[in-house]
Amino acid sequence: MKMAALTSLLWAGLLLGVSFLATPAKFLSPSLSLAEALDVGRVTFAVLGKVEIALLIALLCSFWPLRNNWPALLSLTFIVVSLGLQQFFILPDLDLRTQAVISGQEVPPSALHNYF
Repeated sequence: MKMAALTSLLWAGLLLGVSFLATPAKFLSPSLSLAEALDVGRVTFAVLGKVEIALLIALLCSFWPLRNNWPALLSLTFIVVSLGLQQFFILPDLDLRTQAVISGQEVPPSALHNYF
Protein backbone atom coordinates (compact mmCIF):
# COMPACT_ATOMS: atom_id res chain seq x y z
CA MET A 1 0.00 0.00 0.00
CA LYS A 2 2.95 2.34 0.65
CA MET A 3 4.12 1.82 -2.91
CA ALA A 4 0.70 2.83 -4.23
CA ALA A 5 0.76 5.98 -2.11
CA LEU A 6 4.29 6.89 -3.22
CA THR A 7 3.46 6.22 -6.87
CA SER A 8 0.30 8.32 -6.61
CA LEU A 9 2.15 11.21 -4.97
CA LEU A 10 4.92 11.10 -7.57
CA TRP A 11 2.34 11.08 -10.35
CA ALA A 12 0.42 13.97 -8.82
CA GLY A 13 3.62 15.97 -8.40
CA LEU A 14 4.67 15.41 -12.01
CA LEU A 15 1.23 16.30 -13.28
CA LEU A 16 1.01 19.47 -11.22
CA GLY A 17 4.57 20.50 -12.05
CA VAL A 18 4.27 19.98 -15.78
CA SER A 19 0.67 21.06 -16.32
CA PHE A 20 0.38 23.97 -13.94
CA LEU A 21 3.92 25.28 -13.56
CA ALA A 22 6.25 24.45 -16.44
CA THR A 23 3.73 24.70 -19.25
CA PRO A 24 2.28 28.11 -18.35
CA ALA A 25 5.78 29.44 -17.54
CA LYS A 26 7.14 28.73 -21.02
CA PHE A 27 4.42 30.90 -22.57
CA LEU A 28 5.63 33.80 -20.42
CA SER A 29 9.13 33.58 -21.87
CA PRO A 30 9.69 36.50 -24.26
CA SER A 31 12.45 34.64 -26.11
CA LEU A 32 10.20 31.76 -27.23
CA SER A 33 7.90 32.23 -30.18
CA LEU A 34 4.41 30.75 -29.99
CA ALA A 35 5.42 28.01 -32.44
CA GLU A 36 8.48 27.10 -30.36
CA ALA A 37 6.51 27.09 -27.10
CA LEU A 38 3.83 24.88 -28.66
CA ASP A 39 6.43 22.49 -30.03
CA VAL A 40 8.15 22.23 -26.64
CA GLY A 41 4.75 21.64 -25.03
CA ARG A 42 3.88 18.94 -27.54
CA VAL A 43 7.11 17.08 -26.82
CA THR A 44 6.78 17.61 -23.06
CA PHE A 45 3.29 16.12 -22.95
CA ALA A 46 4.31 13.20 -25.18
CA VAL A 47 7.09 12.34 -22.70
CA LEU A 48 4.75 12.90 -19.74
CA GLY A 49 2.27 10.49 -21.33
CA LYS A 50 4.91 7.76 -21.50
CA VAL A 51 5.89 8.39 -17.88
CA GLU A 52 2.22 8.26 -16.87
CA ILE A 53 1.84 4.86 -18.53
CA ALA A 54 4.86 3.59 -16.58
CA LEU A 55 3.40 5.01 -13.36
CA LEU A 56 0.06 3.39 -14.15
CA ILE A 57 1.79 0.02 -14.53
CA ALA A 58 3.55 0.55 -11.18
CA LEU A 59 0.24 1.54 -9.61
CA LEU A 60 -1.52 -1.52 -11.02
CA CYS A 61 1.24 -3.76 -9.66
CA SER A 62 1.10 -2.13 -6.25
CA PHE A 63 -2.68 -2.58 -6.12
CA TRP A 64 -2.53 -6.28 -7.06
CA PRO A 65 -3.00 -7.41 -3.43
CA LEU A 66 -6.18 -5.30 -3.33
CA ARG A 67 -7.65 -6.83 -6.50
CA ASN A 68 -10.79 -7.91 -4.63
CA ASN A 69 -11.33 -4.45 -3.14
CA TRP A 70 -14.15 -2.79 -5.12
CA PRO A 71 -13.28 0.83 -4.24
CA ALA A 72 -9.67 0.21 -5.32
CA LEU A 73 -10.82 -1.44 -8.56
CA LEU A 74 -13.20 1.42 -9.26
CA SER A 75 -10.43 3.97 -8.70
CA LEU A 76 -8.02 2.07 -10.94
CA THR A 77 -10.66 1.69 -13.63
CA PHE A 78 -11.25 5.45 -13.57
CA ILE A 79 -7.50 6.08 -13.89
CA VAL A 80 -7.09 3.59 -16.75
CA VAL A 81 -10.07 5.01 -18.67
CA SER A 82 -8.95 8.61 -18.09
CA LEU A 83 -5.39 7.93 -19.20
CA GLY A 84 -6.61 5.95 -22.21
CA LEU A 85 -8.90 8.77 -23.34
CA GLN A 86 -6.11 11.26 -22.81
CA GLN A 87 -3.47 9.27 -24.71
CA PHE A 88 -5.56 7.94 -27.59
CA PHE A 89 -8.13 10.67 -28.21
CA ILE A 90 -7.38 14.03 -26.61
CA LEU A 91 -3.60 14.32 -27.09
CA PRO A 92 -3.63 13.24 -30.76
CA ASP A 93 -6.25 15.91 -31.49
CA LEU A 94 -4.27 18.50 -29.54
CA ASP A 95 -1.15 17.49 -31.50
CA LEU A 96 -3.01 18.12 -34.77
CA ARG A 97 -4.11 21.54 -33.53
CA THR A 98 -0.56 22.33 -32.44
CA GLN A 99 0.86 21.34 -35.81
CA ALA A 100 -1.75 23.50 -37.53
CA VAL A 101 -0.85 26.55 -35.43
CA ILE A 102 2.88 25.94 -35.94
CA SER A 103 2.32 25.82 -39.71
CA GLY A 104 0.47 29.15 -39.56
CA GLN A 105 -3.12 27.95 -39.87
CA GLU A 106 -5.99 29.50 -37.95
CA VAL A 107 -7.68 27.00 -35.65
CA PRO A 108 -11.11 27.51 -34.11
CA PRO A 109 -11.47 27.54 -30.33
CA SER A 110 -11.68 24.13 -28.71
CA ALA A 111 -12.48 22.72 -25.28
CA LEU A 112 -9.89 19.93 -25.64
CA HIS A 113 -7.49 21.57 -23.17
CA ASN A 114 -10.28 21.71 -20.62
CA TYR A 115 -10.95 17.99 -21.05
CA PHE A 116 -7.25 17.25 -20.77
